[in-house]
Amino acid sequence: MVVPTNNRLKYGYVTPKIEDIDGLQAALDGKQDTGAPVSTGVTDHAALTGLGDDDHTQYLTNGRGDARYSLSGHVHDYEQAGLMASHEAASNPHPQYMTQVESDAAYSGLDHTHPISDVVGLQTALDDKQAAGSYAGASHSHTIANVTGLQAALDSKQATLVSGDNIKTINGVSVLGSGDIPIAGGGGSTATYSANLAFTDPTSVKIFDLNIAGVTAGQKLFISEDYEALGDEFEFDTLSLAGFVTSADNVRIIANSNGLISGTRPITILAA
Repeated sequence: MVVPTNNRLKYGYVTPKIEDIDGLQAALDGKQDTGAPVSTGVTDHAALTGLGDDDHTQYLTNGRGDARYSLSGHVHDYEQAGLMASHEAASNPHPQYMTQVESDAAYSGLDHTHPISDVVGLQTALDDKQAAGSYAGASHSHTIANVTGLQAALDSKQATLVSGDNIKTINGVSVLGSGDIPIAGGGGSTATYSANLAFTDPTSVKIFDLNIAGVTAGQKLFISEDYEALGDEFEFDTLSLAGFVTSADNVRIIANSNGLISGTRPITILAA
């Protein structure tokens, strides 16, 4: 069956080939060739009956075509009603999606930063850290120049005593060290006494009147600090000592220092 011309134009119909229609070739092969005599039947198309019947439902009629396809040149309802224009003009036609403004308000940018207070526990952790800076190692040393005032303090101290160099000897015998220095001569007896000089106020020169039982008038006194009892302190503040017997059992001692002396200083007195 050939589709009417008006339907071809309407639906863009293209005449199919014989092989495009299932069973058509077999059906044609069973037909009589054109021009063969027909003994009976209708020979005029107009004489056929049922021409208006819809016997071939595999083809489109106007009704089926109109129900299945839109007409050429058709428009859509949303265009006719101006819906597309209003949709495009709407500020937020798709509320299920976030706009950039909404996203900026809800989220931080990729390059955002935080103050310390926004990070839980960060300030406490920082408070436990050592402040930035350059520090010396746990094991280190300093030169004298690195210690404020140390050189001046050392300059005010007496150098280490060296017998015969910065402290005199007695008859060539060093007064440094422990024990007594035997002194011969005079034919008289000698005696050694110990005493303490109490410096109640810082001073460099002081006179002491001491009671030393056993000394007699006319004896000579050899007085020195008791370095063994004094310990290491003698290296810093030493005394120059001199004395004489004022009367039996009484002596006067003059103490002189290169610096201010305070506290108690032990001495040894040799009477001869």
